[in-house]
Amino acid sequence: PRSTPILYLGLFDQVRELFAAQPEAMAQGLTAGAFSFNSGNGRCERCSGTGYEKIEMQFLSNLYVRCAECEGKRFQPHVLKVQLQGKSIHDVLELTISEAIEFFAQLGEQKIGETPSPQSSPWQGEADAKRQVRVDSYIRISDGLKVLDEVGLGYLRLGQPLNTLSGGESQRLKLVGHLSDVSGTRNLFIFDEPTTGLHFDDVAILLQLFQRLVDRGHSVVVIEHNLEVIKSADWIVDLGPEAGDAGGEVVATGTPEQIAQAENSHTGKFLAHVLGSARGSRAVFGGPPKSTTRVYADDDHEFALRAAEEPLGQWPNVARQRHALPDPQKNGAIHIRGAREHNLKNIDLKIPREQLVVITGLSGSGKSTVAFDILFAEGQRRFLDSMSPYARQFVEQLEKPDVDLVSGLPPTVAIEQRVTRGGGKSTVATVTEVYHFLRLLFAKTGTQFCPDCGLPVEKQSAASIVKQLETAAKRGPLKVLAPLVKARKGFHTDVARWTERQGFDTLYVDGKLVPIAQFRKLERFKEHTIDVVVGVIDPRRIASAREITRHALEIGRGTARLLNSKNRVTVVSTEMSCPNCGRAFEELDPRLFSFNSPHGMCEECGGFGEIWDQDLQTGANRDGESVLESELAAERESEWIDEGEARECPSCHGARLNAAARHVRVQGYTIGQFTDLAAAEAARAIAKLRFKGRDQTVAAGLIPEIQQRLRFMETVGLGYLALGRSAKTLSGGESQRIRLAAQLGSNLRGVLYVLDEPTIGLHPRDNQRLLET
Repeated sequence: PRSTPILYLGLFDQVRELFAAQPEAMAQGLTAGAFSFNSGNGRCERCSGTGYEKIEMQFLSNLYVRCAECEGKRFQPHVLKVQLQGKSIHDVLELTISEAIEFFAQLGEQKIGETPSPQSSPWQGEADAKRQVRVDSYIRISDGLKVLDEVGLGYLRLGQPLNTLSGGESQRLKLVGHLSDVSGTRNLFIFDEPTTGLHFDDVAILLQLFQRLVDRGHSVVVIEHNLEVIKSADWIVDLGPEAGDAGGEVVATGTPEQIAQAENSHTGKFLAHVLGSARGSRAVFGGPPKSTTRVYADDDHEFALRAAEEPLGQWPNVARQRHALPDPQKNGAIHIRGAREHNLKNIDLKIPREQLVVITGLSGSGKSTVAFDILFAEGQRRFLDSMSPYARQFVEQLEKPDVDLVSGLPPTVAIEQRVTRGGGKSTVATVTEVYHFLRLLFAKTGTQFCPDCGLPVEKQSAASIVKQLETAAKRGPLKVLAPLVKARKGFHTDVARWTERQGFDTLYVDGKLVPIAQFRKLERFKEHTIDVVVGVIDPRRIASAREITRHALEIGRGTARLLNSKNRVTVVSTEMSCPNCGRAFEELDPRLFSFNSPHGMCEECGGFGEIWDQDLQTGANRDGESVLESELAAERESEWIDEGEARECPSCHGARLNAAARHVRVQGYTIGQFTDLAAAEAARAIAKLRFKGRDQTVAAGLIPEIQQRLRFMETVGLGYLALGRSAKTLSGGESQRIRLAAQLGSNLRGVLYVLDEPTIGLHPRDNQRLLET
């Protein structure tokens, strides 16, 4: 994203030099480095010169919002004040290539038209020399951009990130870089199927680029199946005659006309037709005839394969050979043939698609066998076949049913009756996936309040943080840490290498001080938290507190951590601090609102919302167990403890979360207050929320997902359930309909849902609502 067309062509250095030579830039002491958005002191400090801020949305696609400080202009205000012919550096980057060519060409003409000063003094001679340098720069920039315009990329902006370009645009830009090379070096270019994914118009432009490379003295070798490229070649090497062990030989070499006459060449058969449709004209680099493109593009796959089997010169008639399309009605059903699974007697069955189908019969007649052991099992097996072996190993695969053929089967989802209850930490909100989106909503749009003072946190100045550190250092030495990695999985060897290059010698890894020289690769699939020790402040070195704090806040992007002699960690932040007590808070993270995560769960009840007279040892390592293993053990224990022995947690009062998470609000609601609402009430509450600016961008993708799932809960007759209600307290019918609501809320299309007696436990009125669903 930091590379742009003008950077790729190497012309941005000259543009920056031109801006640095302006009188206003010289008065401010700005060098060319100040006009770089990739480094230097002139770029926006908040977005580091990207012009946008990246918002990580966990399981959703990341969002990119315009930087609130520079408003997408990448640079600081004093840099933007410098103008070149009325345009700031941002304005120049916003020009299209066509506009930039005209802009710099006009500047060059104006400077050429200026009358040189009489060289009566050495200063005037120097001024004329500088003027000539600028003229040369204008001309070089304009000429360098013309190549992009000539290959059809004149609409690109100079500052457009390269990761936004299509495959065809990226390919042309790479080739233009070589066309712009004036060193005179002759190269060999090798392309592997360069037309993949390109439109025919793009293929024509690509052929023109190939020809320009050849005209410059370069050699171009292309691996290609596209006949438009093959027929445009100067020389063809056809390998074969077949694939694998039957290949590896040179079948024919020569011009396209010579290959078309080769008897053993499969390529020649197709090439003969294409050359014939062009009326024997020899196509060269520079664009194929449009009629050829149309004829070849209209030939369908089956017709092309049949043509390849015909002798040379006997191309089949399109109208006579083409078969009629299959009847759409034949694909409107699932066909089962020869089903012998369990007690089925070699049956054949036709099940219409996109309809409500009921399988009925006496107990033991084979209903579940057809629904789950054949339809669901085969649908899941086929869906998993489209995934990699690595992904399949994590999914339990059902056995292949005893059946001759199943056709017309879409991806399947099974919602079965379950005798077992939900887990101790599962709630209505987590099962329906409403809670996943709520966590994101509160993390990205919520306001942190101080649990002690009840006041909203606000920004704290670096000076006040330094004063706070100086006071704390008088009680004992403090290690000032800058956070680098927060609860992220991976080896993190790159982090250690970076800190070593920066001159640091100690890291604070997962609660332990580790010299960088002794750092070893961490466990890849375990979460790790890493800080770098920026410096130590003690009563003898209080004077260094300001510089150490500034450096730590810079590395930690506004957040630093203090480690005292008792191994206690305190957070300080310029972004989130209580204005009354000074308590600092870290940036809100979705994991803070997860009662299944150590980052968010209540310390006393471990995220259950209840405590028992019997100690579950939640979160404590037992006999060397990891935190995860300990949590799973506590979950299993909670299932057999009598509910009568449980009482509400006195710390979180059933909210399951720690103090910081319980004091985050979105327009007056905490996440605990929201999950206390019934689904119908929550739907009305979420519809009343209004967001502005950055929060509106974030909420736009979250609110509809929440509303959709709540709406389907009402549709299946479960609007009375509180979102925070434990899943283990639901009846069998409620559990099944909860899972049904979760699937309906996923917004999938073309799925086969297999349900097992969904009307169990329903009132006749609810039966009707279920049928409507």
